[in-house]
Amino acid sequence: MPSYCILGRIKLRYTINEIINKYVSDNLKDIDFTRNDILVITSSVLNTKKDKLLLDLNTRILEQNEIDSITNNLNKYYFEKIPLQYITGKQNFFNEEYVVNENVLIPRQDSEILVEEAIKYINNENLNTMLDMCTGSGALGISIANNSNIAKVTLSDISLNALDVAKENIKLNNVKKDIKVVCSNLFENLGNNKYDIIVSNPPYIKSGDIKDLDEYVKKEPIIALDGGVSGTYFYNAILKEAKRHLNSNGLVIFEIGYDELEALKSIISKYNEYRYIKCVKDLANNDRVVVIRYSGN
Repeated sequence: MPSYCILGRIKLRYTINEIINKYVSDNLKDIDFTRNDILVITSSVLNTKKDKLLLDLNTRILEQNEIDSITNNLNKYYFEKIPLQYITGKQNFFNEEYVVNENVLIPRQDSEILVEEAIKYINNENLNTMLDMCTGSGALGISIANNSNIAKVTLSDISLNALDVAKENIKLNNVKKDIKVVCSNLFENLGNNKYDIIVSNPPYIKSGDIKDLDEYVKKEPIIALDGGVSGTYFYNAILKEAKRHLNSNGLVIFEIGYDELEALKSIISKYNEYRYIKCVKDLANNDRVVVIRYSGN
């Protein structure tokens, strides 16, 4: 390894690649890891794009503070089980990039199916007003707003900290539509407002299953995961109140757990005003997004 002499003592000079290899050798011998994750964390610490990082792997000499930051963040990921997106502070979703932190659920590819379905209905039926309930980072509402003809969007969540993230993402993604953010426990603070479409990825993990989740998922806010004993608490609560907030022939589009379709159908059947339209499967062929039509006045 190259070295140079300063003030009569030897100071080692490490390249990016040498630090990565040393970290792997010292810490990850018995851990399942991917080099890509290491590169993503390293590029985030060094504030450089991954393709530039790859060019600099064997030429850029790191400062000690950079080495310390890379090591600390790798430790957070591999040993503290902090999600990669919380370490880098961002997540790509649909056509946008989102700021994320421990106050919001990390947007996932499966949720893009909901965005795609909402865009189809909005554009085909000329829908104008939308509510994204349990919005978290704002990913659903913002991506739908940026990629559809919707005119007015409301993002709502019970968490003020989550809404701070959503506000940041509205600015980051330069949303041009009429968009507002409301702190509300479901419909509590939404007044008498009505919408053509309500979209939601509510908490839907059964309370008893939380303890068995992946360690990384457990680092996400429990309030965004826990859907009650059956996992369907929020579907029932939303549909119960949505009748007063939907325009005639409006839509509700939910993301659901892979095993919750029949339970949700049963909830829908309790209300004469709702009609189950369809369920869209995800890439793993699991039930993922349900479309519901409101037929009341």
